[in-house]
Amino acid sequence: MKRTWLGAAIAACFTAVLVAQPAAAGFSEWDSNDDVGIDNDEFGTGFHDRGIYETWDADNDGTMSEREFNEGVYGTYDRDNNGVIDEKEYDMLDDDIGPDGRWGL
Repeated sequence: MKRTWLGAAIAACFTAVLVAQPAAAGFSEWDSNDDVGIDNDEFGTGFHDRGIYETWDADNDGTMSEREFNEGVYGTYDRDNNGVIDEKEYDMLDDDIGPDGRWGL
């Protein structure tokens, strides 16, 4: 169950960032082969080029541990970076993980 949740969380988080990042960077920058879609390789390149993996790899060992991933996701919802997810921030998380949210859990 934990692995299923973690896998879903990883996919959902990357999907959430995918939606925000191409809009900010320009969809065509992510869609490097101009086929009107971002494939898995382009997705990984987009994350790499924007330093997302390096940012979340807190100990700089070249891998992202479960703890580092959780801290990255936590930071996504702790919008004011005060170390606490308040009720408004939790509502955003709850909306995303609900059955009609991005995560669909």
